[in-house]
Amino acid sequence: MLVVGIALRNLPAVSELLFVVKEWSVVLRRIAFVVILLRGGLSLDANAIKRLKGACVRLALVPCSVETVVVAVAAKLVFGMDFIFGVLLGAVLAAVSPAVVIPALLDASKAGYGVQAGVPSLVIAAASLDDVYAISIFSLALSLFRVDGAGAIAVLVAAFVAGHSWKKESLFSCFLLHVLPRNDVKNLHLIRLSLLFTFSTAILFTTIRFRVDGAGAIAVLVAAFVAGHSWKKEGPLPEEDHLANLWHLAFQPLLFGLIGFELSFDMVQAGTIFRGCLLLGIGLLFRFVASFLAVFVTNLTIRERLFVAVAWMPKATVQFRSTFLFVSLQAALAPVVLDMARSKDGVDRTYVDNGIVIFTIAVLSILITAPVGAFLIRLTTPLLLTRDEKSVKFTTDGENDLENDMNESAENTL
Repeated sequence: MLVVGIALRNLPAVSELLFVVKEWSVVLRRIAFVVILLRGGLSLDANAIKRLKGACVRLALVPCSVETVVVAVAAKLVFGMDFIFGVLLGAVLAAVSPAVVIPALLDASKAGYGVQAGVPSLVIAAASLDDVYAISIFSLALSLFRVDGAGAIAVLVAAFVAGHSWKKESLFSCFLLHVLPRNDVKNLHLIRLSLLFTFSTAILFTTIRFRVDGAGAIAVLVAAFVAGHSWKKEGPLPEEDHLANLWHLAFQPLLFGLIGFELSFDMVQAGTIFRGCLLLGIGLLFRFVASFLAVFVTNLTIRERLFVAVAWMPKATVQFRSTFLFVSLQAALAPVVLDMARSKDGVDRTYVDNGIVIFTIAVLSILITAPVGAFLIRLTTPLLLTRDEKSVKFTTDGENDLENDMNESAENTL
């Protein structure tokens, strides 16, 4: 669907007939992100998280930090870019894509791969933290560029306070979800899912309104995790299957199609493609090593650590968010840089050129790492992870169906 979206945007005969209202595109991508976070939160294993909580934090922070610094330094050497712009580029590239990683890990979990070691829960939990951390780095870098140090510190304090507030709000929502739907009502699971989806969407959009959307993503993940932990005491969760169907049939093709439609070849500078690929490769190499080392002090085997490092490579979602709003980089980051340039005396062409370079490399990161990363995750799942037969959520007769679903999911991503 990513390729289809790109084709629809850039084929002259088609692009003149089709258009997507920017505001609706943004809203739909945000709702799709809610579905991703809910699926991830409901699938988390509390026991695995307790056992691997240190590794979860390290996996979320270390690779992202390493790639940001490496990309910032490489951007200075390769493009002659100012360090602050290099940090902006590094933050854009450093985040893993939940839209690619979480569905692939959910499929692996349902098939029983890596469940006993807690690999799917580890990666899913760390993915959203990594996401928010990258947005925070970008926010701080942009704040340092626009305002003085005190203003940047104020941004961090506001984000910290808001994060704690929205975590409490999500816990309160989970309490309501536990009380409001009586267990004897008809369509209990559908009502639960509808309420969880409504609460989560409201939380995310409210935090976006107050420009603390990173806190909203964490709040939604916490809400789904706490609600799912409570519901699992009653038995299996049909809500997970309902969300999976909603994702595969509607939001996965919609999300990647919309992201692809945002990519206009007019914005891509041909001269920067080779150097952009070089910079992207350098960042990914250091990220792979950092991801492997981040889970080194755990009970995971060498093969499981290699799988985590592979799973930590795809990019797609965060590369198309701005500082606080989940919007496309083309519609947000480049105008932000241009606005900053215009705030000076005249238009500083250096700022504009840096914005175009950042956009171009973000496009390359999606086109290369999203499909390749999704393919590698699904290829290495049976090769590097141990299958726990007791954790398989499908019967033997359904194994072929699972394999078909995984292949279909990879095709939809492309």
